[in-house]
Amino acid sequence: MNGMSFIWKTRKMLELDWKESIYHSYRETNACANNFANMRANGGLNMIYYELVPAQISSIYFANFSEVSVLE
Repeated sequence: MNGMSFIWKTRKMLELDWKESIYHSYRETNACANNFANMRANGGLNMIYYELVPAQISSIYFANFSEVSVLE
């Protein structure tokens, strides 16, 4: 995408009738996503696909199904 194409697409998006919403989720509530974000921040820019739950978040992930609180 060249510079003019980007500017044109951005202007078109800004002309749309947007309806914004902001939601907050505490880090403790969203522990799996928080841990994935931390892993990603330390891992560079490559896309990573997991076939199994990574060891760093397995206890948090499985605690979610058993309704157990897990502190970081």
